[in-house]
Amino acid sequence: MVRVALMRHGSDLAAALRVVLSVLMVPFALSVPLVALAVFYPPFYVYLRELFGRPAQALAGGGALGQVLGRMAWPPGGGGAGAVLPARLAAVLGTEAPSVERALDLDALRGAEPADPARLVELARDASHPEVRASALARLGTARPGTPATARALLDGLGDESPLVRRAAVQSLAALGPAEGGAVRGALTDGDPAVRAAALGVVAGWGDEDAPAVVARGLVDPEPRVRQSAARALAGLDPATPAAREVARSALGPLAAPEALALLGRGGDPDDLPLALDHLEDADPRARVQALLAARRLAATEGALPHLFEALHTGEPALRSRALEVLADRHPGPAAPSVLASFSDAAAEVRRTAARAAASARVPGAEGPLVELLGDGDPSVVVAAADALAELRAAPAAAPLRGLLSHGSPQVRSAARRALDLLARAPR
Repeated sequence: MVRVALMRHGSDLAAALRVVLSVLMVPFALSVPLVALAVFYPPFYVYLRELFGRPAQALAGGGALGQVLGRMAWPPGGGGAGAVLPARLAAVLGTEAPSVERALDLDALRGAEPADPARLVELARDASHPEVRASALARLGTARPGTPATARALLDGLGDESPLVRRAAVQSLAALGPAEGGAVRGALTDGDPAVRAAALGVVAGWGDEDAPAVVARGLVDPEPRVRQSAARALAGLDPATPAAREVARSALGPLAAPEALALLGRGGDPDDLPLALDHLEDADPRARVQALLAARRLAATEGALPHLFEALHTGEPALRSRALEVLADRHPGPAAPSVLASFSDAAAEVRRTAARAAASARVPGAEGPLVELLGDGDPSVVVAAADALAELRAAPAAAPLRGLLSHGSPQVRSAARRALDLLARAPR
């Protein structure tokens, strides 16, 4: 009896072990094709990695899963199954159909060849998601924008409900030139600031005669994005156009001063020199750089001298100083009397500039006044005078310079030692 019982229980145990082994073999059997698919089909590996790493995002249909399903189930140019596939996949995945549609549209967009824009035109017109339509229009702009079908698709994009698509249409229409200017100009009044900004940049880039007026309107647009686009476009206007220079003169505020000054400097109108001089002390460092460049260019033009001499007699020390600097740099001969007269200016800033200008312009008769400046009450003026005397190799200044070695300012003592060393090494 015992032996029979053991045999019966043994057979039951063996059967149970076989069941357990069979169950354990199921995942192994399934893993073989999954591993093979992951090895020989990289997108599926990407999906597996995303699924196990970020399951919620993967099942949303917009990540690697949507791309894999798009490649596997709906190749570009596929048949009629594409009409119902998004809904079926959404039901399987437990997500919404638009997520799957977007993935499939993006996959079709990747498969479209720029050399054959027919598929891009179709996506630009029929894709359900704005980013797909916008991407198709952007690629059309670089494919063959001059073909009738492409031009029609771009023009239709201007009426799209999505601002993203309208902006892409505007930017792609730039390649067509002013031939489609009327349609693009219509976007200058679009309700979305990004579209208006894009249209402004395109129209201004064409360089039409109404470009200055378009930029002028953009500079007073209520939206900062449009005003910034207008400021960038301002620098690209033709400086030879009086209307463009007039817009630049009216734009010398915090927003567009650097671009306006750059245009005025290229314009070559000496009447704009005072404006450049006024902005040499601008709070914006970019504006100061452009003001200096503009002042140097305009100071070399015929008719600039009266403006520079007039600036030397203004009540603003900074303006007198900058005008004197530009005058000595561009017109050293006519500048000499003004440089000597500025040694006695009430503003230390102007006296300091005069000392430097005397050396750079090699002003005749400047050594004596420069020696007198060594006794100036402002240490920065004394330093400038010592440096100028050293640059001019003024040997008679050695004795006064030695007297500065005991000056109370360390900057003055250092400048005196430096000047004496240069004078000692100067050829006799």
